[in-house]
Amino acid sequence: MTEILPYFPSACLSTGNGKVYFVSKNFYNVLHWDPEEPASPGEKVLYSVEYKSYTAEQYQIKEECQNITALTCDLTAETPSDPYVYYMAQVFVNSRFLGRIANRLSPIADTAFGPPTLSIKTTVSSLYIDVTLPLGPNGVSIADIISRSKNGPMKTVPVYTLKITEPEWATLTNHSTTSWFAVINLKNNQTQYCGHVSYKPSAEWGRRESQKEHFCVTLPAVVSTPSDQTVYATIQVKPNVPSVSTGGYSPQDIPWQNSTGSSVGTGTHNQNPNPQDMSAQSSEIYSAVAVQVCTVENEDFQPSTTEDRETCNLPPTTSTGEPWKKGGMTPNLKSCVVPPVADLDACESSPAGPLLLHTVRDPNGQLVLPSLTLLQRSTGAQDLVYPWRLINFNVPEVDLPLRVFKQTSPFAQQCRLGVTMETRTVMKREQEEQSSQMSHSMQLSSQIKKKTFTSSDEEATYSDYYPIIPADLMSVKEILGTENFPRHRTWEILKETLAADEEYHRDKWTMFGNEVEKVEIDVIRNQHVLRKRVDKMALRKQAEKKASAHMKYLERLSQKAPDFPIPLRAHTVWEGMTVKLSCTVQGCPPPKVTWYKDGIPLRLSDQPWNYSLQQKFGLNSLEIRRCSPDDAGEYKVVAKSPLGEATTFATLVVNSYQGAAAGSECWQTPALNLEQEAQFGTSFPPTWVKEGDSLTLQCTFTSALLPFQQDVTWFRDGIQLHQSSNVDIKTVDNKASITLRAAHKEHEGVYTAKLKTWDGIQEHSAFVYVKDASAAVLGGPASPLSVQVSDVNRDYVFLTWQPPSADGASPVEGYYVERCDLGQGKWVRCNVHTQKMCHYPVFGLKEGTLYQFRVCAVNKAGAGRPSKATEPVLTADPLEHTRTTVVKVDRGRTITITKDELEGQVKAPFPPTNVHACEVSDTYVVLSWAEPEPRGREPLNFYVERSLAGKSSWELASLDMVVNSPRFPVFDLVKGKQYCFRVRSINKYGISDPSEPSMPISLGKPQAVPAPPHSLMAIRDTDTSVLLQWQEPKDKDDILGYYLYYNETGKQDWKTVNNKPFTKTRFIVHGLKTGREYVFRVKSVSRAGNSSYSEESRPILVRSAIYVPSAPSAIALLLCTGSEMVLGWRAPAFSGGDPVRGYYLDQREKDMNMWREVNIQPVKERQFRVGNLSSGHFYQFRVFAANIAGIGKPSEASEAFLCEKWTMPEPGCPYDLGLREVRNNSLVLLWAAPLYEGRSPVTGYLLEISQGAQSDSWTALNDKPISDTHYKVSGLQAGQTYCFRVSAVNEAGVGCPSLPSEPVTAQTKPGTKNIEIGVDNDGFIFLGYEADQMSDESKFLWSKNYTEAIDAGRAGTETKKNKSVLTFTDPSEEDLGLYTVEMSDNSNLSSSYDFTAEDLERLKELSWQVRNPLIALKSGWQVDVSEKGDVRLWLQTESLSDAAELRLIFNDREISSTPRRKINFDKAKGLVEILFDQLSQEDEGSYTAQLRDGRAKNQFTLVFVDKKFRETLALADAKRHDHQRKSGPYFQEFLSWSVNEDCEVVIKCKVTNINKDTSLKWFKEGTEVTQAVYDQSSGVSTLTISQVTKKEAGSYRAAVSDKRGEDVSTLELLDNEYDKLLQQLSKQCALSAGPLSIQSTAEGFKLYCSFKYYISYLKTSWYFKEKRIDQEARTKTGSNMQNVWIEILNPTENDKGKYTLEMFDGEETHKRYLDLSGQVFADALLEYQRLKQAAIAEKNRAKVTKGLPDVVAIMEGKSLCLTCFIEGEPAPEIFWLHNDREIVNENQFTITKEPKRSSITVNNVNMADSGKYSIFVRNQYGSETADVTVSVYKHGEKPPANAVEMG
Repeated sequence: MTEILPYFPSACLSTGNGKVYFVSKNFYNVLHWDPEEPASPGEKVLYSVEYKSYTAEQYQIKEECQNITALTCDLTAETPSDPYVYYMAQVFVNSRFLGRIANRLSPIADTAFGPPTLSIKTTVSSLYIDVTLPLGPNGVSIADIISRSKNGPMKTVPVYTLKITEPEWATLTNHSTTSWFAVINLKNNQTQYCGHVSYKPSAEWGRRESQKEHFCVTLPAVVSTPSDQTVYATIQVKPNVPSVSTGGYSPQDIPWQNSTGSSVGTGTHNQNPNPQDMSAQSSEIYSAVAVQVCTVENEDFQPSTTEDRETCNLPPTTSTGEPWKKGGMTPNLKSCVVPPVADLDACESSPAGPLLLHTVRDPNGQLVLPSLTLLQRSTGAQDLVYPWRLINFNVPEVDLPLRVFKQTSPFAQQCRLGVTMETRTVMKREQEEQSSQMSHSMQLSSQIKKKTFTSSDEEATYSDYYPIIPADLMSVKEILGTENFPRHRTWEILKETLAADEEYHRDKWTMFGNEVEKVEIDVIRNQHVLRKRVDKMALRKQAEKKASAHMKYLERLSQKAPDFPIPLRAHTVWEGMTVKLSCTVQGCPPPKVTWYKDGIPLRLSDQPWNYSLQQKFGLNSLEIRRCSPDDAGEYKVVAKSPLGEATTFATLVVNSYQGAAAGSECWQTPALNLEQEAQFGTSFPPTWVKEGDSLTLQCTFTSALLPFQQDVTWFRDGIQLHQSSNVDIKTVDNKASITLRAAHKEHEGVYTAKLKTWDGIQEHSAFVYVKDASAAVLGGPASPLSVQVSDVNRDYVFLTWQPPSADGASPVEGYYVERCDLGQGKWVRCNVHTQKMCHYPVFGLKEGTLYQFRVCAVNKAGAGRPSKATEPVLTADPLEHTRTTVVKVDRGRTITITKDELEGQVKAPFPPTNVHACEVSDTYVVLSWAEPEPRGREPLNFYVERSLAGKSSWELASLDMVVNSPRFPVFDLVKGKQYCFRVRSINKYGISDPSEPSMPISLGKPQAVPAPPHSLMAIRDTDTSVLLQWQEPKDKDDILGYYLYYNETGKQDWKTVNNKPFTKTRFIVHGLKTGREYVFRVKSVSRAGNSSYSEESRPILVRSAIYVPSAPSAIALLLCTGSEMVLGWRAPAFSGGDPVRGYYLDQREKDMNMWREVNIQPVKERQFRVGNLSSGHFYQFRVFAANIAGIGKPSEASEAFLCEKWTMPEPGCPYDLGLREVRNNSLVLLWAAPLYEGRSPVTGYLLEISQGAQSDSWTALNDKPISDTHYKVSGLQAGQTYCFRVSAVNEAGVGCPSLPSEPVTAQTKPGTKNIEIGVDNDGFIFLGYEADQMSDESKFLWSKNYTEAIDAGRAGTETKKNKSVLTFTDPSEEDLGLYTVEMSDNSNLSSSYDFTAEDLERLKELSWQVRNPLIALKSGWQVDVSEKGDVRLWLQTESLSDAAELRLIFNDREISSTPRRKINFDKAKGLVEILFDQLSQEDEGSYTAQLRDGRAKNQFTLVFVDKKFRETLALADAKRHDHQRKSGPYFQEFLSWSVNEDCEVVIKCKVTNINKDTSLKWFKEGTEVTQAVYDQSSGVSTLTISQVTKKEAGSYRAAVSDKRGEDVSTLELLDNEYDKLLQQLSKQCALSAGPLSIQSTAEGFKLYCSFKYYISYLKTSWYFKEKRIDQEARTKTGSNMQNVWIEILNPTENDKGKYTLEMFDGEETHKRYLDLSGQVFADALLEYQRLKQAAIAEKNRAKVTKGLPDVVAIMEGKSLCLTCFIEGEPAPEIFWLHNDREIVNENQFTITKEPKRSSITVNNVNMADSGKYSIFVRNQYGSETADVTVSVYKHGEKPPANAVEMG
C-alpha cells in the first residue's frame, strides 16, 4: 500500500498538526511525519512510533517502527476499522518527543476511497457496467468494511453513482445500492458514450464520494435482420459474475452474448458449452436463458438461419419423441421451433423495460415458474398456452428470477421471450419460518386461489417452504419498499398485467395444469438422476479432500525445527588471507538463513568484492577475501522458520603483521561462553501494592539473554499476560520486568516469569498482594471486585461481582450499581435500594451505546469505594448475526443475504414465543422470550403483561417502559404468590396477539451465606511466612473462594491477607515478622456474601521450618603421615534451621566407583583423621552433614589425594577459612593455623584476594606476613564479589595456599546490626548485640580478639529473646581490646567492637552520672507576659514523684507564695511557676529552684535583672495599658495609608467595640478634617486624597471616644514616610500608564503617554534607538497631570526608529515603547506636512487684529474716524463697506490705506450714515471681515447705553 499512496496524494485524508499526521486510503492507515534535523553534527536521526485507542490510558509501541529512519509507519493492523473506536499516535525522535496527531483518527469516517474497477459490456443498443470495489486490509472488500460499520435497520451500504457525461444529449445520473448498471435503448449511430462511476457510503455517513473511474465506449454496429419469421427457443447456460453486494439479495444482469459476442439465438452460438461451467462444485453462479426469437429489425437479438440451426418440438419430448434422458437435458438443448401462437397481446403492450417474474422451489428441490401464461398470436385461430418450467442444472438450493423482454415494432409479426435464471444461495430455515415468510411475501401473482397440481412424488407446493427472491433489475429495496416509494417500471407493468383479468388466468391455469402434469413425471425423473450425479461428484470431492488432508498430514510429520548439525567454528587468520566460515542447516520447511556480524545484519552489497555467500543443499558458506582487521569480530547465523529459530556463533581473529590481533578480545572468551544460556539471578519476592497504585516486578538473569530466550513470558494464576494499555512488559539486556500501571484487586495472584533454556523452561513465581485503598468514608467497606457483564442485549445487561474482604466498621448491607455512558462521561446509579446479592439486572439502556459499570458496597457508615470499572460494553442485538448470511463467491467477493430484506413485507408482527424466567432471585425475576419468526424488517418493541396464576385478568407489567430486548426484569412481585407472564410484539404497523403464557413464576428463596471453613491449621514455612491449610464446608457448590485474616497474639488488630477470593484450601501467608506469634482465621465467599469467621488457628511462632543441611564443601588435605590423612572441610552454607550435629565421611580409591564409610559415629568438628590408608595410593573423600532433621546431601568428591608422608620444609596450607562482618566496603577473614608446620614454626601469613567468583587472578593483600589468624579487609567495592586464600610462612619459605574461600559479595545485608556499647540503668558498662534472625537452638558466641574466651570473672553474658548483653564487672585497662560476637548457627550474623581507653573514660563518667542521677530538665527558666500584663516565670523537668521537694531562693533567701506573687509546683508534670499580678522594681534579682526526688536532685537559677528585667517590665506595663484601653472603643487597625488603582492616596483606620454614642474625629496638625468618611457598621473610616501635593504632608490623628473611654491613633506623614508614599504613588502612576501614541502637529511629531495621574516624583526619560534623548533644539519635552510627551520638531527620515519612555518610581523602572517606522511613520509625516501648510496659511492669512469696537455712537454733524490694524503676507486688499455695500463716495468718506493700518473718516455725519460699517481684507491665503455698528443721534438726545461715544 505504501507504493500506491504517493500516486494519489489528493485522495488521502491527512489529520495532524503539520508534524505528525495520518494518511488513510481504502482503510490502509499510514502514519507520516516531517523529517527532523539532527541535534548535533553526525547524530543519526531515529524515529519511534507509539499508538493507542482514544479511550486507552497508555500508548503502545509499534515494534516494527522503533528506531527507524523512514518517515512513515504502517499502522493498519493496529487501527482496525471499528466505527466506535478512535486512535491517537505520536512520534519520538532520538528519545525526544516530536509530535502527535492533532485530530484523532477514525478510519471509518476519515479514510479516502480509491476508484472502483469497471467491467463494461455492450450490445447494439445497451450498455452494461459491473462495478467492483477495491480491496481493503486482509483482502476484505471495501463494501464489506462499509457494511460492517453500522448494524441494524439503518445499516450502511455503498451507494454507486453512474454519470453519463457525453454526448450532452444523453447525459444522465443514476444511483444504486447494487454494483450493476444497465443502460438500454441507446441510439446506435457510432456515438461514443463517456462517463464515470464513483461510490460512497450511504447518507448517514456524511462522506464525500470516492475517486472517479472514467470510461468511454462505442456501441457495436447493427447487423441486418433476415426476413425469417420463424420463432425459435434456445436455452444457454453460462457462468454469472456476482456483484459485491451488501444490502441483501441483488443479482446481476447477464449480458446476452455468447463467447463469440453474438446474440443468443443466432446461428453462430456455441452448441457445446464448457463442461466445467456446468460443474456443481464450481463456486460460480450459473444462469439459464430461454429465448423465443422474433424477427425484429434494429434490435439486439438476431435469429439464425434455418440452415444453421436444428429444429425440434418443445417439451415434454425431445426431437426423437423420447423423454429427456438422464444428464443430457441441459447441454443438449437445441433451438426449438415454436408453433404459431395466437393472441400476441403480451407483445403489443407497453414498450417499457423487462417484465420481472420469479422462480420457486418445489418440495423436491426443483425450480419452477409459477403463474406464467404466454399468449402469442399467429395466422391460426387456435390459442395455445405454453407453460415454462425450468429445472435446476446441478446447482442445489437456488432461486431463479425470470425476465420477460417485450419487444415492439411496427413491422413485428412475432415476439420473443427471454427468461433469465440466476442462482443465489439462500439460508435454510425451519419450516415454520419459511411458511411464515411466504405468507407475508410480496403479492406478485394473483390473489385468487388456483388449482394446484402435484405429482406423485410431491407433497406440497414450493411456496409452502421457500421464500421468493426478486431479480436483479428490481432491487429488494424497490420491491419491498413502502407504497409511496417510486418503483421500477416493470412493477407497474406486472401489476397491470396480473390484475387485468383474474377470471381469465384461473381458466388458463386449469388448462395449463392438465397439460403440464405429463411433463412433471419426466422432469422429476431427470431430477433424481441429476441428484445422483451431484452425490457422486460430492463423494469424489470428499475423497480428494481427504487425500489432500492426508498429504498435509504427511508434510506436517516431516516438519522439523531449524537446527545446525555442523555449527560455525572459530578461525584465526593473518591479515590479507582468505577465510571461509561454513555451517550446515536443516529443517522442514527450509528455514530462512541470515548472517550477522557483531549483531548487525551482514549486507553483502556493501562489499561485493570482499564477501561471497553460498547456500546449497543446506550448506551455508561465507567467504571473506583479503581479510583485514575490520573483518574481525563475532559472526552469527540465524535460521528461522514457522517452527522456530536456531543460532550458531563463531569468532574471527585477524592477526596483523604489526603485532596486533584484531578481534582478540573476542577470542579470549571461550566459544562455549558464547552459548552460555542465561539463568534466573535475582527475582521478585512476594510483593504488596496498594489498590490503584502502579506495580513493577523485575527479575534479572545471570547473563545476557540468548536470541531464543528473548521472549520472557509472564503469567498470573497460570494465564499469560500480554502487552496492553495497563500492562507493560519489557525485556532489556539481562533484565525482564512487567508493570501494571494501575493495580486492582482483580490483579492479585501468583505471578510467574518463564524463561526458555536448553533443557526446557525455568520459572520463578511469587504472590502479589493488592491492599485495599483508603476508605471513601470513615468506617466504610472496601470495594467489590470482578464485576462481570453478561447477557448483553439492546437495553439490558446482567452484572455479577464478588464481595469485598473488608466490611469496614459494620457488616456490608448491600450494593449500589452504577453505569457510565462513555459519550457523556457521567456515572449514574442504577438501583434505588441496595442489592443484597452479588448480581443485578440493569435495564433501560440505550441501544448502540458504550457503557461501563461499577459497584459500591454499603454499610452503616455509607458507600465505600467503587470497584474497578468494567471494560466498555456495546448494547446491541446479540442475535443480529443470525439474521445475516454471507455467501463467498469468486475473487474474494461475497453476497450478503439478510432476513430483513426477505421479511420486508411482514406488516403486523407475530407474537413472541417461549416466555420463561431466565433469572430468579428473592427480590426480582428476569423474563426472557424468543422474538417472533419472521420478525420483519421494522424495529420491534414489546409489551409485558402479567396475571396471578389461575386468574384471567391481565395487567401491563412494563407500564410506560419501552422494552427493546427479549429480556425484562420485574421487581415488584409479592413473595409467596405465583404469576404468569405473556408478551406482545409491537412495530409501527400494530401490536401482535399475546404470546402463550409462561409457566407460573414466583420469587425465589433468599440465598443463604455459606458456612465457614473448618479444621484450620498453621504450619511453619519460612522465617517470614506460614502455611495455612483448612477444610472446605460440606455445602461448597456456591463458594467462590476464601478470604484469610491474621492477628498477632495478644492484640486485637485483625488484618486481611488476600483481597481476591482464593479458590484452593492451602495458602502461604507472607510478610510476617520473624519470631512473632500469630493466629489466623478464614471466611467463605459467595454471591450471597461472606460467611462468618472460622475458628482461630492455634498460635504459631514464625520461624523457618527445619530441613536437612546442605552439602559441605572445600575438602582439603591438612596433613599426611603415610598411612593417615587429616582432612578438613567447609561447613554447609545452609544448616536447615537446626545446628549441624555432626559429619559423616566416605572414601574411595581413585578410579573406583564404590564409596566406603569412614566413620560410624558422627564427627562434631570439621576435621578428621582417616587411618589405615596405603602409602602411594590416591584417595578421594566426600562429607555428609547431619542435624536433627537427618543427613543432607554429600559434598562433591574431593580431588584425588596421594597418601605419602609429608616432608617438605614449607608449612602446609591454612584451613577453615571463614568470613565475618561482611559490610559494603569491608569484611573480616578468619582461618586456622596449618597442622603441618614444616621445618620450622610458622612465623606469619600472606593473604591474597581475587575479584569475581570464577577468576584465577590473585592479588596480594599484605606485603609483610601477619601473625594473627584474622584480618580485616578494607577498601572493597560495594556489590562486587571476592574470593580469598591464605598461605603460611616459615623460615623455609611460603607454603601452599589454602583452598579459596566461598565467593562473598561486599554488601551490608538489610537488618544488619552492630555491637552497641553503653551504660545500663544500674551504671554498669555493657556491650550489646541484637540478632534479627535466630532459632531455638541459636546461641550468641562472645570472644575477644576472635579467639580468646571471655573471663567470667571480669564480664558476664545475659541473653533475652534475640538480644545478648556482655556486662563488665569492674572495667579497667585489662578489659580493653577487640570483642566479637556471632551466632552459633549462622556465622553471617556477626559483629565486633574495639573497646578503647577513650570509651572506658567516657563510659565511666556516664556510669557515675547514672549512679548519681540528676533531675533532667525539659525546659529552663522562661519568662511569659500575658495579655493582661501578668508575668509568669516557669521551668519544667521530667515527671517527678509525689515525694519530690522544692525550695525557691530569691536573692539568697527562701520565698513562698504571697498575694501578689503566687508559687505553683505540679509534680506530675515537673512544672514550677512564679506568677506576678503586677511586676515591680522590687522583683528584680535572681531566682533559684532547688529540686530533690529520691536520690536525684538538681537546681536551676534565673538571673532576672538589668535589660531583661526592664524589657519585661515595660512589656507588662504596655500590655496592661493596652488591655485597659480595650475596655472602651479602640482602634482595631491604626491609621495607615495606601495607594489605589486610581492613583489616589487612602488613609484608613478601623475601630471596634463601639456603640451608637461612639464618635470618631480626624485631625491634621490640630485642625479637624471633615472630609473623612466613617462607616459605623463596619467601623472603617477612610480619608481619600485625590491629588497629592506638599500640603498633604503632616501629622494626622484620629480619635474615637464615648463614655467608656477614648483611643487615639496617629500617622506621621513626614520625611521618610512621605517619601515612601510618593514612591508608592509614583509606582501606581507608572502602572497606570497607557501605550505610547503619536500625534502630528504643525511643528512636527508629538509622542505622548497618558496616565490616570502623573506627579513629578515619577522621573521620566526618553530614548531613541536605545540612546537617551537630551534636550536640544529639535526636541522638547513636557508634562501635565494626565500626560507626558516629547515633541520632535521638523521631523525627517532620520527620526525613524524605536522610541522608549522610561519611568523611574524610586525603586523600579517602567517602560513603554513605540516603533515609529513603516506605515506609522509615513502616515504621521503626511499629517504633519498637512498641518504645517495649514499653519502657514493661517499665519499669512489676511486678518484684522484690533481696532473696531462693536457699537459706536456719534452726534449728528460731527466727523467719525474709524481705524483698525491689519496683518497678512502678502499685504491684503482693503475694502470698507456700509451696510454691506462698498464705499466709493470720496466726498463724504475719507479712506486711508497703509500696510498695517487703515482708517475711514465720515465727514459731517447725519442720520443716514447710521448702520453697519465693515472692513473686508483679503489676500491669497484668506480673508476676514470686521464689523462695527454706528448709531447717529441728534443734539439733546442721549447716546445708546452700550455704545462707545465718539467725537
